[in-house]
Amino acid sequence: MKDMLFRRMARGCFLLVTFLFLLPGCKQTDSWEEPVAEYFDKYTNTAAIEKHEISCGYEKDAGGTSCISSYGNKTVSFYLRNPRNYNLLTSFSTLEPGITVSQSTSDKSVIYVTYPESYLIANDCGGSIGGTISLQEEETLREFESYTFSLKCNTPPPSVKGPMVNAADSKYIVCFYMPTTELGSQRHSASSHKLFINNALVSEGSPSDLMAASVSRPPNLSALQGGSLFSATTPSGCTAFYYETGVNMQGEILSWSIRIEDGEGLSSKTMKASSDVRDVNLTLTGGEVFAQGDASQTFTASTDEGEVVDWSWVSSDESVVTVSGTNNGNSTSGSVNIVSGGTATVTVQAELSDGRILTRQKEVRVLGISFNETQRDFLKGQSDVSLSVDIPGFPDSQTYTWSSNNTSVASVNSSGGLSLNAKGKATITVSATYGGRTVSKTKEIVVHEVKINGASEVFTGSGNTLSLTAAVDSPSGASAPTGIGYEWSSSAPGKATVSNGTVTPVASGSTNVVLTATLNGKSVTVLKPVTVYSLSLAGNCLLSKTGGAKSITATITPTPASGTFTYSWSSASTNIATVSGSSTTGSVTPKIGGSSVITFSVKKGGSVIASATKTVYVIEIKGITGFLVGDSPRALSVVPATGPTYRWFSSNAEKASVYNTTGKITPKAAGDCNITCQVTMGSDSLDIVTAIKIANITFTGITNESAGITIAVGEKFVYSFAFPYDAFNGYIVEEESENSSIATADTTSNSSSWYLHIEGKAVGETDVSLVLRKNGISGSAKKTLHVNVIAAHTVAFSNLSTYLASLPSGADRDHPYKLNITELNASDVYNDGNSSTNLNNALKAAGRFIDLSATTLPSGLTLLQNAFAGNSYLVGAPSIPSGVTNMGGCFNGCSNLKIPPASIANTVTGMASCFWDCYRLETAPALPSSVELIGGCFGGCSSLTSAPVIPASVTSMVNIFKGCSSLSGTVTVNALITDSEKWKDSFNGCTSLTSVVVKSSNVRNAILAADGNSAVSSKIVVTP
Repeated sequence: MKDMLFRRMARGCFLLVTFLFLLPGCKQTDSWEEPVAEYFDKYTNTAAIEKHEISCGYEKDAGGTSCISSYGNKTVSFYLRNPRNYNLLTSFSTLEPGITVSQSTSDKSVIYVTYPESYLIANDCGGSIGGTISLQEEETLREFESYTFSLKCNTPPPSVKGPMVNAADSKYIVCFYMPTTELGSQRHSASSHKLFINNALVSEGSPSDLMAASVSRPPNLSALQGGSLFSATTPSGCTAFYYETGVNMQGEILSWSIRIEDGEGLSSKTMKASSDVRDVNLTLTGGEVFAQGDASQTFTASTDEGEVVDWSWVSSDESVVTVSGTNNGNSTSGSVNIVSGGTATVTVQAELSDGRILTRQKEVRVLGISFNETQRDFLKGQSDVSLSVDIPGFPDSQTYTWSSNNTSVASVNSSGGLSLNAKGKATITVSATYGGRTVSKTKEIVVHEVKINGASEVFTGSGNTLSLTAAVDSPSGASAPTGIGYEWSSSAPGKATVSNGTVTPVASGSTNVVLTATLNGKSVTVLKPVTVYSLSLAGNCLLSKTGGAKSITATITPTPASGTFTYSWSSASTNIATVSGSSTTGSVTPKIGGSSVITFSVKKGGSVIASATKTVYVIEIKGITGFLVGDSPRALSVVPATGPTYRWFSSNAEKASVYNTTGKITPKAAGDCNITCQVTMGSDSLDIVTAIKIANITFTGITNESAGITIAVGEKFVYSFAFPYDAFNGYIVEEESENSSIATADTTSNSSSWYLHIEGKAVGETDVSLVLRKNGISGSAKKTLHVNVIAAHTVAFSNLSTYLASLPSGADRDHPYKLNITELNASDVYNDGNSSTNLNNALKAAGRFIDLSATTLPSGLTLLQNAFAGNSYLVGAPSIPSGVTNMGGCFNGCSNLKIPPASIANTVTGMASCFWDCYRLETAPALPSSVELIGGCFGGCSSLTSAPVIPASVTSMVNIFKGCSSLSGTVTVNALITDSEKWKDSFNGCTSLTSVVVKSSNVRNAILAADGNSAVSSKIVVTP
């Protein structure tokens, strides 16, 4: 057995049901129209098909099997239980294209198998179309109990036509028409048939076999008395059959039954031929006038003679009435279903057993009434609105009446014309009477009211509009109708125009906004009065920051009634100006210079409906009001800088003049002066007076201010200066340098004095200025001093003391006076260690920190022992010239010495204690290759960070770096000193050293053996 699986996707919560049709030798087709989907509950363990039903009439064959005919499509319904995910397996005898499987859409518990007529015809004459159905669980393939049903397709044979009795040779001849064409059709040809007359088998087999029992038409065939002669003209598809009864005519009443039976035992209708042919009357009873909506009516029909084998009922117009009958032998009942208004003919037809057809008819009238308009919604005030009706079933001349149950909402006249009076609902009734029956129809209509929503006021001005909307006020429970068209207009377009509900003001005054609403071709007009106002602001737009508040007034035209509006004022920049007020007058208070937009707002119901703005300018005069005589012209600043127009005037041109348009002030003489700023903006004007002071600044210690000062690189001079401080109250003193890379400036002050600090940075010239400025205020008072920066001060030794005394104070050890002393003699510097030199004494006596790095010592010097010893003012040392042999103790005790000699001549052999206790010395000079004695050379130099290379010429290192606690890095020793006595305390306290590099192990051992060198005992490195 071959399974053919048809699957479709599951829908919803129902599980997939799949049909497997098993057909030997049949090919799977794609003709299924619907899926068998989503059945069988996954939460139960069993499933079954409980029953099936055949939805059409059927008969049982001789074996008791249900048989359906092949006329039309036939459907079999299968009822399922417990949906789950199963396959549905069916084993049918055949499967042809056109069979459809569908599923109930409500609960999906029924599967419908529909057999098409073509398939049934192909399987007619007893073909089995039933079988066995099994449910198979999809996951496990377990099969449940199968369901078997028997069903065949077998159409009962057709009956014979027009049976009657004639006579020939005084014997009865039974005549009828055999339906040979139909018996030979595909529907019946597969079966053998039998012909029974008076239940006796006359013939059997094919149609031609059945006709074998017929004799030829007797030439002397005649009709019986009162009867008709059997016509030799046969109906289409039939063959005349003549049966010799062999019964002599004796005048008695005889009859013969005639039927055809197929091979499965199904029989045609039994027809009769009688020797007694009588007239038969058919009567039909039932009503004639009904009303639409009446219940079904019963008609009856009956015959007074004969035997009726079939009744049929038909309506000439099933849109008016339909009819179906029930057969009761020679009588029948017809159920007439009232469908709708109109007229129709009900026909009943009786087929007698002898083939005669009797017909009776009855015209029925169904009275109906309906409204032609589907419209339910109307607008209050619509005109020319009427209702009309259709009255099928009534005569053309029929009249009818109208009424309304709520005339306050809508009334109706005798022609159906409506008056739409108010919002609400009303029921309109129309009635008509005919034949004693009155029919009525009601129609509920809903009357809506169109309104205009929105304010009634609008203000002129660019961009000002009023938005109105059309609104539909509907009765409770009713929705506003769709499809309403609106048109807007203004009764006074010179005051305001309207477009799509937007009112654009033109000029102050009043107008009516006209709204025309159209629904279903009928219009209504609604009016809304609107007042157009104009709004303007007046008042001086110029305010002085120090001048107090000013008023601004709003004017509304036409004047609104009291309480119509509320008002408010606001400022866009409250830091510049604030405004207060709740009437049409606002008070503007200035804060700082600038401009702010003042807005006056008109409100209604808390919402702003109009506003007007005015820009106000707060004028603030800023800048230094103190001037220095001789300053370049400068202007007071004015805020705002743009917008208004400014003109300037001086009250005393001898003290200060002012340029009319720019406001630049030129101070001329010390004293007071008033500067007036005249401000205009359009037609508004404002005068603001500012008092200024003109003063002088004088420096102490500068002989010629116009010539400036001279200062050396690295020096810092301090000058005191004075000015009338009250003239600059609230201002700060600042300093400026035109070129800070050449000279910088700084200021300090105490309770009574101001000081200017000038420091030389590089050789060149620049200007240094004192500036008086107030934070956030433009403008300043300025005093400028020219500064000439030189490399050093060149002075003859003979004039040294006087020159040093003339230099300004303020130099410190970080900014010493840099001197190039000329005209020095060797005797001024020479020292054998027994007395202080002239140069050293002069320097000490001056009491000024000195830098001699620019000074060249005279030639011819040999001894500089203790030449500068004990001079705490010496910051920079001169270079040591060639010829000097001994400079032991030369700078001993120079506690502020920071700049060592740039060079030491290679003639020097003795440098013992040369820099002893030079606490500030950080960098040691390079030692000459000639030096021998350097014991204690850098002893006590606690700031020294790097050591020079020790030449090979050195013979003793005692105390050379003793106490150099900051000394770091590496000390390289080229001297080959192996006597430990000459290494005593050489590195005492040098805890920061990284290493000491020596040339031999003997040197290393000597250092280790000497006293006081424990700080470097592990840091000595031998590098040959």
